[in-house]
Amino acid sequence: GKPTDFTVDTTVSFAWENLEYPDVAGSPALSRTILQQVQSHLSYASGVPASQIEVSMSPGSVVIVASIRGFGQEDAEALRGHLMSKGQDFLMTLEKDLASLPGLKCGSASLGAKNFKVALTQRLAAPDGAGIAAGALGTISTAAPESAAATLAAWDTH
Repeated sequence: GKPTDFTVDTTVSFAWENLEYPDVAGSPALSRTILQQVQSHLSYASGVPASQIEVSMSPGSVVIVASIRGFGQEDAEALRGHLMSKGQDFLMTLEKDLASLPGLKCGSASLGAKNFKVALTQRLAAPDGAGIAAGALGTISTAAPESAAATLAAWDTH
């Protein structure tokens, strides 16, 4: 294959509507633990090393955004399909682990996860290796190319 001049970020986002951002952000230890849990659960669900996953949190109840870096277009599309199919499992197991965190104040029995999305964004590779985010990719093809299907089979070992 010819080298491409961009990589693709696979970005997973969702919100917990039963959590209040100030409650979580007000405790650095709690915030850090939640971000680490999201990272490790996503690493497990995706089969991608945690070091390639960057997680952040913002207000709007609590919105989580996690970017998985460094894949080519085909692999990123396969990963997106894989994560879309694993979304509910990922959110449920994540919530189970978070439920036991001391200091996590939740307005109801569940964290109220909603708006689970997986988007692909091209990142231009700058000469020094730094990434520059470009616009989100247009239509995502649903046909998984063979190389991606093979990668997917390898990921689906859990």
